[in-house]
Amino acid sequence: MIPLARPWTLFLVDDHPVIGAGFELATLKSPAFDWVGTAPSLPAAASRLEQLEPDVLILDLVIGKEIGVFSISDCRIAWPNTHVVIFSSMPATHFAQACMAEGALHYCEKSDSPNEVLSQIAGALRGKSVRRPQEVTTVTRPMTAPLQPFGLTPREVDLLTFLARGQSAREIAEHFGKSIKTISAQRDTIRRKLGCRSTREMTALLSRLLAEKW
Repeated sequence: MIPLARPWTLFLVDDHPVIGAGFELATLKSPAFDWVGTAPSLPAAASRLEQLEPDVLILDLVIGKEIGVFSISDCRIAWPNTHVVIFSSMPATHFAQACMAEGALHYCEKSDSPNEVLSQIAGALRGKSVRRPQEVTTVTRPMTAPLQPFGLTPREVDLLTFLARGQSAREIAEHFGKSIKTISAQRDTIRRKLGCRSTREMTALLSRLLAEKW
């Protein structure tokens, strides 16, 4: 992690100007951070990120109707010295683990104030646990309604919940007390029902459906 020999520099990618204004004001009051800029999208931010090399990129998970789970690893490759922190209105219970698996340092929700987010980021940069109560891994089914047209069973919805969090077949098998072979077969059934070729496509589809709901 980055030692605090100097303030950590922050860059925000979010398509809502008021969000940027809130973070800029919060960083002015925080000795731990320096605000270096904002952009409405990653393409618009690319040249500035290359030039500035901020310590932290705060990235909105949903810009327009695009879900940015898989852009996290792209950012880490393009700017390896920049930590990616997700800041999203999407529930952490469904997306935090998947984002962390792609290389995000931390997942913050937009229900948190900029000051609370900065506190969480500082803790993560210092290597402290900043696990949020809503990130506890429990099986929930708020996604059942948008998935009804695909004919998934309640157990398949539960399994898809774990897949969307980035958990492996082995981890899911251990949770449900099933064999890896059984979980893999159920995963393949879900993929066929959703018309997807891979778990990555399933996660992207689920993200789009949830984005429409939230």
